[in-house]
Amino acid sequence: SPEDGYDESDPAQLAFRNSAAIRRMSRSRKLSEVDVLDYDAIFFPGGLGPMVDIANDPDVKRAVERAWNGGKLVAAVCHGPAAFLGATLEDGTPLVRGRQLTGFSNEEESGYAQADVPFNLEDALRIEGAEYSSAAAWQEKVVVDGRLLTGQNPASGSALAKAMVEALR
Repeated sequence: SPEDGYDESDPAQLAFRNSAAIRRMSRSRKLSEVDVLDYDAIFFPGGLGPMVDIANDPDVKRAVERAWNGGKLVAAVCHGPAAFLGATLEDGTPLVRGRQLTGFSNEEESGYAQADVPFNLEDALRIEGAEYSSAAAWQEKVVVDGRLLTGQNPASGSALAKAMVEALR
């Protein structure tokens, strides 16, 4: 559901639900119609959807590779780093190989939605050679490795946004 967890009694959620921003998002372009080089950064949010939708999407891989090769910031939080899986550098090596990053941990997955995901993100990132690290379950953690910025879980969203703003400055 596009409104998973929506609480209409929360004034901030209600205001966002009725905002111009949400109306603009409902008319957003497909990723295949966007040139990521027109932007300063590419960001992938979390949630369970990315584990299926973006983990294997060829347009996502192309966007990640184009942004990285174009010198842009590449960022993701929670399950969002699934976007990096399968993305490669020009020499064919995985984008994440040897890079410091974080994302939703095996420990978090085992207590959350293990039955609803096709694989564990932490394991998949490690298999591609990422230098994965995590904080204790559900605690804030952000890792900045040059232009690659990642946040572990929902608690890391604000700190990741601040790190992105700082990097863009």
